[in-house]
Amino acid sequence: MEELTTVILSGITWDAIKKGVNISANYLKNKLSNWILDDKKLEEISQCVQNIPDTYSISEGMVREYLNLNERLLDILKETKQKDSHISQEVHINNGFSVNYNPGTINAYFGDKSEENLEIEKKN
Repeated sequence: MEELTTVILSGITWDAIKKGVNISANYLKNKLSNWILDDKKLEEISQCVQNIPDTYSISEGMVREYLNLNERLLDILKETKQKDSHISQEVHINNGFSVNYNPGTINAYFGDKSEENLEIEKKN
């Protein structure tokens, strides 16, 4: 399972900086909803990103560089796991193919030329 990286966190942080949004633990909880983080870790991450000096707040790359310098933050991110998800793909001869993603569901079916209907369905 992949670990949460500073690339993801720096992107979220940079978007918040550009929009002038306060990066609270609740903000991070919403943005990182697919990751397993307790409130204490979210609060620690929030404090770290709120304390980014202005000299590092000029680009996403500089934000990432600053986050990569914080040993405690890196430890938290290494311990973080993504919630379980499942991706499957089915290929049917002469019938097209189907791709499914769970959680939230994205179903796509593309039939052959004899099919009258082409259906793409997205559910959240």
